[in-house]
Amino acid sequence: MRFKPTAARGLRALAAPSSLRSSAAAQVQRYTLHRCLRLRFIPILFLVAGCSTGSFLRPSAEVGTYSTVNPACPGAPEVINFIPVMQQWVLLRVYATPPGRIGSKGTELRIHITLRYWNDLEPIGLFPRTEKRKKWEKVIEERSKREYNIVASSPYVSVVLPNGEEKKIKIPLFTGPHNPKEDRTSWWANGVQVSPDTLREFTVVLPDVFVNNEKFIIAPIKFKLDKERYAPVLNC
Repeated sequence: MRFKPTAARGLRALAAPSSLRSSAAAQVQRYTLHRCLRLRFIPILFLVAGCSTGSFLRPSAEVGTYSTVNPACPGAPEVINFIPVMQQWVLLRVYATPPGRIGSKGTELRIHITLRYWNDLEPIGLFPRTEKRKKWEKVIEERSKREYNIVASSPYVSVVLPNGEEKKIKIPLFTGPHNPKEDRTSWWANGVQVSPDTLREFTVVLPDVFVNNEKFIIAPIKFKLDKERYAPVLNC
């Protein structure tokens, strides 16, 4: 025999003990709070965990400083910068990329010059005094009006593999006098293939390089395949 629901049974259901109703409400609240926290903490956990750089070739040398390919953004410290003593705003930037990184077809070497006129100046901050700001701007203006001539003692760099094998790679930047003001970008360089394969480790020996007859302070660079994590920035 089947029983049909009646209004009385519905009223009895509504009149369930308050303890049961409060328990159900508590479960709903806990579930809602759980979803809210989970959604809110996803970006926080993402930031804490950081982003992977992927595989990159980490440079190391006895001299030089390190930076990302785009100095304005975080990432892998895959660029080594060499500078001359008297013109420390002229940077010779060297980095290597494994296959697939920045569009590399094989392992590629990338070398270029960038002019960072403020590189060796004391930071002036967001709200500098007028006198300090004008002095800073004057120095930058003077440097920007100069002519810059880059020459190298040879158009070739030496690439030495761990087994001792050595090969010569021709670098377009070193083939003749070069004016870095004509470069279309201040931080990116075309690659020259070192190998069609992934090289996990190798050393690069540069020729002597000069800017306006002043020699860059350079040392052999050892590249080694590596990975790293970094904190992302939304506008990069």
